[in-house]
Amino acid sequence: MKNSITKIVIKESLPILLRNLFSLVVIIIGGLSIILIILGNSRDGVFLIAVLAINIILGIVQELRAKIALEKLQALARVKYQVTSSGQKSVVYSDEIMPGDIVELKLGDQCPVDGQIKYSNGCECNDALLTGESENISKSEGDTLLAGSIIVAGTVSIEAKKIEQQSYLAQMNKDLKKYQLSTSPIQSSILHFIQIMALALAVIAVIIIVETLLSGETILSGFTQIAAIAATIIAEGLLLASTAFFVYGSIRMATKKVLVQQINAIEKLGRMAIVCIDKTGTLTQNSPVFDEFIAYDSDSDKRLRQYTATYLTNESSQTATNNALGGCAGDARALKTSELLAFSSARKYSAFRIFGSSNFVVIGASENFIHKLGAEQQKWLNAKIQELSKSAKRVLFVARADSGKLDDISTIKGLELVGLVVLSNPLKASTASTISVLQNRGVQVVVISGDSQQTVLAIANLAKINHGKDVITGPMLDKINDAELAILLTHKPLFARILPAQKQRIVEAAQASGAIVAMIGDGANDALAIKKADIGIAMFDGAPATRQIADVVLINNSFSAIPKGIELSDSIITTLEMVACLFFTRVWSGILIIFGSLVLASDYPFSPRNITLLNIFIISFPLLLWLLQPRHRDRSVNELSFLQRTLPFSIMNALIIATFSLLSLILLKSLLLLDGTALNMGTLVIFMVMSIYSIAIIPDTIGADKSAAQQRIIYGSFVGIALVVSGLFMFPTLGSIFSIEPISLEVAGLALAISIFGMGAQYLAMRINLGNRLWLRLKNTSGKTS
Repeated sequence: MKNSITKIVIKESLPILLRNLFSLVVIIIGGLSIILIILGNSRDGVFLIAVLAINIILGIVQELRAKIALEKLQALARVKYQVTSSGQKSVVYSDEIMPGDIVELKLGDQCPVDGQIKYSNGCECNDALLTGESENISKSEGDTLLAGSIIVAGTVSIEAKKIEQQSYLAQMNKDLKKYQLSTSPIQSSILHFIQIMALALAVIAVIIIVETLLSGETILSGFTQIAAIAATIIAEGLLLASTAFFVYGSIRMATKKVLVQQINAIEKLGRMAIVCIDKTGTLTQNSPVFDEFIAYDSDSDKRLRQYTATYLTNESSQTATNNALGGCAGDARALKTSELLAFSSARKYSAFRIFGSSNFVVIGASENFIHKLGAEQQKWLNAKIQELSKSAKRVLFVARADSGKLDDISTIKGLELVGLVVLSNPLKASTASTISVLQNRGVQVVVISGDSQQTVLAIANLAKINHGKDVITGPMLDKINDAELAILLTHKPLFARILPAQKQRIVEAAQASGAIVAMIGDGANDALAIKKADIGIAMFDGAPATRQIADVVLINNSFSAIPKGIELSDSIITTLEMVACLFFTRVWSGILIIFGSLVLASDYPFSPRNITLLNIFIISFPLLLWLLQPRHRDRSVNELSFLQRTLPFSIMNALIIATFSLLSLILLKSLLLLDGTALNMGTLVIFMVMSIYSIAIIPDTIGADKSAAQQRIIYGSFVGIALVVSGLFMFPTLGSIFSIEPISLEVAGLALAISIFGMGAQYLAMRINLGNRLWLRLKNTSGKTS
């Protein structure tokens, strides 16, 4: 296993290297660094390249760590297959299967390699992952079975013709198979923001170059300013921070028995607004319990047990239902059969023909056959099913037919009701509390089941799921178009007697609202819906195919793990919002100071190395602190987006910082007659003090839980930062590393006095939530205007 992980990581290293070496940030900062070196400012140029190199190395290491961590976690969910090779039976992983090996597949398995069928016992497969078509296909000896096909009925043995990497599925998805750091909604917002800032930088650069040429200053001076501005407004570390938090979340979730197979699922787990959920194995216990036989009349009791025994003898798939029925027929002897139709969730019944006659027996859902019964039998059946369903019982219909095709209900003649097999699936202990957590959060829970209307309704009521009056069945769903279904979902319906392809359609309709939709299930019939959902969640003990496709796997098969995952997701989102507030404050304050400097006909006051020093204190330190101790807040699915929650505060805070920084330029110049380096250093002190103070007020702004210990650490660290910065100003040799020049006590005192007033303004704006108030007023004003 370790060698396999190492090979995968080595194979995917090149894309990771290229992505980090040729990112937009690297191209911008790296290009400017080279220009500075060419123009003669090798000190700033080399310094920027060194900082950039450190960021690149950190990015590569972080992605490799993410890849290794995910591969190790995903190894927990890898499927093993029973294989016969050279006459020896063994259990191996899919990548260990070689041509010529005989692979045994059962209900719920996903075929691992391309092969030819050597033996089929009622095998049917679904190729939707390969072709997009959801129809089940019967497979016989000699047929080809492709990797990716899901066994939905019966069992099959195939002879492998190719290794996994050479299969049709692998070739079709070879580009998708490559490791990609898929972006979450937060990461997409960050990327969009960086792209906008890159465009802003291009505009600012043109303005500065033009101004430099008109003023007669050297071109080197202009590019030095541009490099400093680029280091200020390009949030190069924010994407790295988001990846670090998501990897941290994946590892933490594994300790809570939640396996995350896609790191962006961390955020989606906290943002899901609609949860489509299968009933059996998710809301209820996966293993049903046999309750009783109910014969139609006294003459039918013996036949009912005999037919059940015959079904169990011939049905090769070891489903939870079949396991529950084992031994229930007592000493009833199984009949000899001449033909078998294996059970499938799409067909919802199984059938077998009695040897030496045209008679055959059907066992499954009654809805398919009730119209073939006489009036009295229909009346008896409806009454029994209604009575049993109120107690959330599951009912298997058993009947004998005189003749017809096993797989064509329309050809059945002489159907006679024999009786019912009654089972129960009690609710999981944690179901009601988990549903309560989701619904209190504003999440809509949509039950999608193959069981009867009455059973689904009873389970929904037991689990205290909020639902409307409608219980939509599969046949009813076929008569509803996609637009009508999307509207219907707003009325909180329940879904019963639903086919696998219909589950996928329900998920798609839910996504039409723009909400993040989750699908939770455990059976092979859930695989397509889980694949389609924004976040697919599977039970570990469910069908292997479902587990392989899912974004999240619940290792202990407990629905109660979902709230724990949501809580961790909330903490990560909250912490990322805090980190983003710091980054965005730095960006916006930098932009405002740039334009303020242009208005005041002054150079941008900070050098590239000054910005690096600022980043250490106002970005790296809190990032490390919050990564070690993420902050939490109670979130809602109806709250504002990531940018809407972070930008109003960031812009207002940046406006205050920029205002006082620019004010210092005026006051220091007019009162102390400063200019050049001394003026810039005084402004740097104000900008640094107010930016660092932002770390203390951001948790309250975001609404994060109070942590007295963390606040003590933050304020204590401010003392340490003050000592370090004082040392840089006092010792020129050290200060020169970050382009820091000594200043007089008079300048330092005035700068600190201005900073104190500035911090007071920051605190007041935070307390009255000024940023969000102005943001909402601006939105309302623009809305009325449009």
